[in-house]
Amino acid sequence: MVIPPPVRPPRILKFLKPYVLKMHFTNKYVSAQVIHSPTATVASAASSQEKALRSSMESTRDVAAAAKIGKILAERLLLKEIPAVSVSLKREQKYHGKVKAVIDSLTEAGEAGGLCVSQGGRFPPFSSEGKPPKRVGKGHKDLTLCRVFRKKTCCDAAQTHPALLSIRRLALTGEASEECLHLWELLECSICDPRVGVQPGPPLICTSFCDRVFQACSNAYFSMDAKTQVLAPCGANDFVCGRASEWASNGTELCLAAGFRVEQSVGMHGGIEEVSCYGGKASLDSIADSWGASRSEKPHKTGNSGLLEDFQQWLQDMPSDERVSWAVGGLVLTAGLLFI
Repeated sequence: MVIPPPVRPPRILKFLKPYVLKMHFTNKYVSAQVIHSPTATVASAASSQEKALRSSMESTRDVAAAAKIGKILAERLLLKEIPAVSVSLKREQKYHGKVKAVIDSLTEAGEAGGLCVSQGGRFPPFSSEGKPPKRVGKGHKDLTLCRVFRKKTCCDAAQTHPALLSIRRLALTGEASEECLHLWELLECSICDPRVGVQPGPPLICTSFCDRVFQACSNAYFSMDAKTQVLAPCGANDFVCGRASEWASNGTELCLAAGFRVEQSVGMHGGIEEVSCYGGKASLDSIADSWGASRSEKPHKTGNSGLLEDFQQWLQDMPSDERVSWAVGGLVLTAGLLFI
């Protein structure tokens, strides 16, 4: 009798076998990269030699730097939905010192980034608490907003419905500009980002993104909830409303007043800030990619198909650095929830 070989789980075949972690250490820097063996390409990499990282490190070559590089690499891998890798050590490398620091921090960051954790504050708890982010099906269980994240999210209608009401108030009584509406929607949808949903505490927003929201929404009207002390778009029944610039003097104050956390690091484009917080280049690129994939799906036939086609053509003509900030807003037009 021939005994068939054991069936390997998809996690091993899809990730552990083809994705290989390699590390390189010099007298000045620590570098780590994950190679996709079948294509011989770099899936992700991190190095203390990166300009944006050097400014936040006391040393770029010690064990602490190695641990930092491992953590950043793990976050970049999760952004690309690579949940597991194998390790390839050189002959002279042992599981000790900087090698151990990279591997351990990579493991810890990967394990911490797997299960949904309710955000607390003004955000309703996740029904998928303690479970990994999952795909949301269309139909009655579909998200009422933030559908760009439907392929992988901790959200359901309990989170997206309050966000939808917030956008509607901003559009109807907040006198917000179109740019403000789209950026505020992108901010409200942060809770549905799978990388945000697995982190404890309110969504962590990049300072640079908060500044963009404040610049666009400074003339829109907001009100402060007397019970929760959270700033929200002005509603028809609110007694006291004022422009955002009267409630806050900058983007950080606006995001904090609206119930979010704000990344206070000094990392700039391509640096730590954009890896660890929502609204940086890395997260917006990921959102844009997801939205681009959803555009390839067959759209719902509605009486607003001409409007959608005009919007898509306008989006194609928009510069790439501006396109990402409109990604989620484009889905609102597609869903016909707000501007109809």
